Amino acid sequence: MCIVFVAFWPSPEAGQNSGYRLVLASNRDEEFGRPAKCAHAWNDGSGVVAGMDMTPGKEGGTWIGVNERNGRFGVITNVRQSLADIRPDARGRGCLVADFLRSEQTPLEYCTMLSERAAEFNAFNILLGDMSTGCLCYYGNRTGESPRSLAPGIYGLSNAFLDTPWKKVVAGKECFSSLLQTARVDGMAEDELQQRLFGLLSDKTKHWPDPLMQADDLPEEWLRDLSSVCVGCDSVAYGTRAKSIIVVTDDNQMLFKETAMQSPIQPGQEPVWQTSEFRFPVPESHPERSARL
Repeated sequence: MCIVFVAFWPSPEAGQNSGYRLVLASNRDEEFGRPAKCAHAWNDGSGVVAGMDMTPGKEGGTWIGVNERNGRFGVITNVRQSLADIRPDARGRGCLVADFLRSEQTPLEYCTMLSERAAEFNAFNILLGDMSTGCLCYYGNRTGESPRSLAPGIYGLSNAFLDTPWKKVVAGKECFSSLLQTARVDGMAEDELQQRLFGLLSDKTKHWPDPLMQADDLPEEWLRDLSSVCVGCDSVAYGTRAKSIIVVTDDNQMLFKETAMQSPIQPGQEPVWQTSEFRFPVPESHPERSARL
């Protein structure tokens, strides 16, 4: 399970002069035994800043990241499937965000390319954006729908499709929206906004029972544990391993901040959490890139 809340306002007017063009908050939930690197600037010259999956055979993938040179960002979640529907021979999904961040394609172009290869992957959702052009796109390869550019607004996403009203998504989205409204009205300082976003991502309130989250192949005890924004399934060494925020201000300054468990995570021991923070300007759009939106 993973979860994403995003407020997208490509212009100050769209955001009702909130001070922000983008606010994104996301949790990565994963097995504690899966090796990964915390967020860092990749050393391949691409400008990518992200965590990195280090699972043998899948090294180099990521779940959320940005490109410090061009204002691009992306985040991916799996879509819950029955165990019988998961293909062990499917291509890894972790490469999708990383490949977009390195590419020259617009978010819509990249999502359209993915839609032509949808059957190669197990189920996923992907949100891709370019803040230099003010574009945000969503694609789910099991929705049966084409990729779409998103209008300004506030969205919630977990392991069903965009804005599917799982109780934890609805509750988290309401809290997220209220927080941003308070920030707009009261002129909340950035430090406080960060603190409250990470507070939302740390909320362990169980939103159970939830008929939309029911699954015949998972015990109810697990589903109950999965029904919170911040997940902890200690009995199976699974839960929220990384909490990330991406913020772009009206004056085009991007913040990417992550708090994540360091690998390896030792069974029965308290994890070591590492905080990484990156700041950089979002460049102005090139005319040829804007024309391709």
